[in-house]
Amino acid sequence: MPLGEHASNFNLEKAICNHGLFMMAPNCWNPSTKSFQRPLRLTNATDSVNVSISHPTGQDFLVIHVYDVEILSSEDRQTIMNQIVRMLRISNKDESDLREFHAIHAEAKHQGFGRLFRSPSLFEDIIKSILLCNTTYIQESCDAKTVHKDVKEIYDKYAPFQCLAFWMELLESYEKKCGKLSELDNSQYHIVTGNIKL
Repeated sequence: MPLGEHASNFNLEKAICNHGLFMMAPNCWNPSTKSFQRPLRLTNATDSVNVSISHPTGQDFLVIHVYDVEILSSEDRQTIMNQIVRMLRISNKDESDLREFHAIHAEAKHQGFGRLFRSPSLFEDIIKSILLCNTTYIQESCDAKTVHKDVKEIYDKYAPFQCLAFWMELLESYEKKCGKLSELDNSQYHIVTGNIKL
């Protein structure tokens, strides 16, 4: 799959391993081969095939392997490509947004950060967001107005990408504590999750 205009700033590892979603089944990141595997749906929206994605170093294309099927129709190929484009944020709109974000956030550009991984469908994103974020927490004596003012002061300079700038800081915080997320064995994923003992 050619990356075209995305090739100059695309890194598969950084595009996938920046969000807890990549740690949730059926996603499977392989740290040793820096490849990603999961099932993707075919055009009929009922059947699926296992797909692996890798990005050879220095190349301007992705290698897509489709398993469990001998022949793919052109419609099924396009359906698979559409899901990959969504997950890795490699549409023209995504590229435009990324360049705009990098223009106002030099450190993000330097680190190659800006493509937040997502699921191949909005439905899966919604379900996983609920499962990933629906945790109990203890709220402590903070003044909401003060917090709002401070957050606005810090992140408004990155508008309209405030959330992306915040996520970059959050990712850096996780990786200082746990090491590079892309290098964690899946048996270690629990150390990154928000387990809170009450």
